[in-house]
Amino acid sequence: MTTFALLDLMIRGGSLSLLALWMLDLLRDHRAQLAARGGTVGIEYMDAPVSGGVAGAQRGTLAVMAAGSADGFARVKPLLERFAKTVFHVGPAGTGSLAKLVNNQIFLCTSVLIQEGFVLAAKAGMDANALKQILDVSSAGIFTRKAGFMLSRDFDQALFKLAIAQKDVGVALASAAALGVDMPATIAAHTVYAAASRGGLATISFLRR
Repeated sequence: MTTFALLDLMIRGGSLSLLALWMLDLLRDHRAQLAARGGTVGIEYMDAPVSGGVAGAQRGTLAVMAAGSADGFARVKPLLERFAKTVFHVGPAGTGSLAKLVNNQIFLCTSVLIQEGFVLAAKAGMDANALKQILDVSSAGIFTRKAGFMLSRDFDQALFKLAIAQKDVGVALASAAALGVDMPATIAAHTVYAAASRGGLATISFLRR
């Protein structure tokens, strides 16, 4: 069942006190359409995507980026705090999903740079573990938290498939296009992920616990 079909069921229910809380990623245009459709009958739409992954869920450290009216946020905050450590009120409906997209965009694009840097070092004969130790205490250290996983080459636990990385970067590009924002570095990263997927790597693990 699609998101719009679910909202239509709520509309047919006829309750004007309903609040539709959507916690998955959506394109900017879809978010606007959902908010407009629900608003015509008094159903408030809020988006509240989650960040932290499987590990965050297991540790109870998830973050939620909720977006909608202040009254709507007050209604859903106690529910969200039952499973999330941190709950943000980002702004009007749609900005929560955009915050999640920007987070993923920055992380996934810098991941491509990290991998390219380690390949460059390896080609020059440098020890990868020694390089990681250097980076960890240098200015690049803020980006290299996941470098240990990349070096271990343990790609069997598909907690975050490469295909999902490609999808997330693609959604960020679609949102940027809708807003008239040029993002050449993100386009380059998406090209890398798309090429890897075409090369048969779509189902390998991009991240692990």
